[in-house]
Amino acid sequence: MLRRSLLTGTGVGLAALGMGAAAAAAPEEGHPIVIGRGHDLPSRILGQTRRINVWLPPSYGDGKSSYPILCLMDGGEGEDFHHISGLTQVGAMNGYLREMIVIGVADMDRRHDLTFPTNNAKDRKDFPTTGGSAAFRAFIGDELMPWIKSRYRTTGEAALIGESLGGLFTVETYLATPAMFDTYIAVSPSLWWDDGSLQKRAGAMLAAQDAKVLASRRLWLTVGNEGDEMLTGLQMINTAALGLSQVTYKPLPLEKHDRILHPAAGLALRDLYLAPPPART
Repeated sequence: MLRRSLLTGTGVGLAALGMGAAAAAAPEEGHPIVIGRGHDLPSRILGQTRRINVWLPPSYGDGKSSYPILCLMDGGEGEDFHHISGLTQVGAMNGYLREMIVIGVADMDRRHDLTFPTNNAKDRKDFPTTGGSAAFRAFIGDELMPWIKSRYRTTGEAALIGESLGGLFTVETYLATPAMFDTYIAVSPSLWWDDGSLQKRAGAMLAAQDAKVLASRRLWLTVGNEGDEMLTGLQMINTAALGLSQVTYKPLPLEKHDRILHPAAGLALRDLYLAPPPART
């Protein structure tokens, strides 16, 4: 009886495995859900082809309206593209946000693209490919943004949003080339990079910019409960930009670095892109 039970059990197990393999090989039923479109954009500046993900608001197909652009760092499908486009979608659907076009720039080597060169020996050892932010910024300004404007109906408004190293890149772009975007959203920027050199240079960098351009720029900053180094760096950037640009500084002390982007982005979009109240009838 024992032998029979073992053989029977083995047969049942093999049959189950066979059924599982057949089920795995069968095509999934239903219809694909398409959230956006991915485009491969060749870059002469970078010598690479970069993946650009685009989310269009539902009303875009009507062919009438134009929209602001939200350019997202770390914008790959497995990165932040889905949840940032989701925030814009639900905000517009519920009538409290303006509709926007989300442009996600997918990463290839984010430590290279989003950082400027460092003099810190440990940074160079731990992250040997760093230091490419100037070329990446040129790609965005000279190749990506013209490509966007040639393909999509835009209002001319454009925001740059990034978190962590993406936030560092956002702050550096505001300081170095403020005319590239009209709005900058920096979430928990990694201002510790290169021993905090960026915030130390912020005043001099802003002094070299056109005061009229700076006055029309919006800078939205936040940091979570991430230690004094992060907080002090952001406070220095806030102080340097005050009186020169339209600055919003909203620390979120209940959030940690690994969970701050979603609530911070929602708050920033509500602050910066509120839908106008409905017209009275």
